[in-house]
Amino acid sequence: MANISKYIENKLGLKVNMTKSKVSKPNDIKYLGFGFYYDEFHRQWKAKPHQVSINKLKDKLKKLTKKKLVSIVGV
Repeated sequence: MANISKYIENKLGLKVNMTKSKVSKPNDIKYLGFGFYYDEFHRQWKAKPHQVSINKLKDKLKKLTKKKLVSIVGV
């Protein structure tokens, strides 16, 4: 991690936040709501929505589209 951050800071002139940064394999990372997987057929890494993000979206949609019981009074 030290070599990578040194390269980014010296060569690219960017600031690295060591508390937020980590080095790991792409399939272990969730970045901006997306996870990554390796496509064997195309032999490349691809992004797809992370399962946690999908579950959050489903929960929000359920709350917004919740069916409400309507009672008819006086009929």
